Amino acid sequence: MAQNSEFILELLTDYGMLDKAQRGLATIVGVICSSAWALIGLGLFAAASVRAKRIIHEHFAMLSESEKMLAQEDEELQRMDLQQQNLDSAPENALVGQGESGA
Repeated sequence: MAQNSEFILELLTDYGMLDKAQRGLATIVGVICSSAWALIGLGLFAAASVRAKRIIHEHFAMLSESEKMLAQEDEELQRMDLQQQNLDSAPENALVGQGESGA
């Protein structure tokens, strides 16, 4: 009789399978079980909420770390590009300087 459905209780009482004393007991047991299932459901919902919040927090932490890594890579690429530009312009300056001193 420990059902979450009042439909089962109605079927049993309609067909006379329960006498008056058993009907009251079945109703009490049904209410107790319904309350227990509601509490179990709320507990599981709370546990899932905590787990979901932890996963979201970890996800945002990983995104933040990825953004930092990408910013570092961009800075390195800009620094390397600047160094390459300096190297490309250095021989021209050296040749210009040699040509002026040799003339």
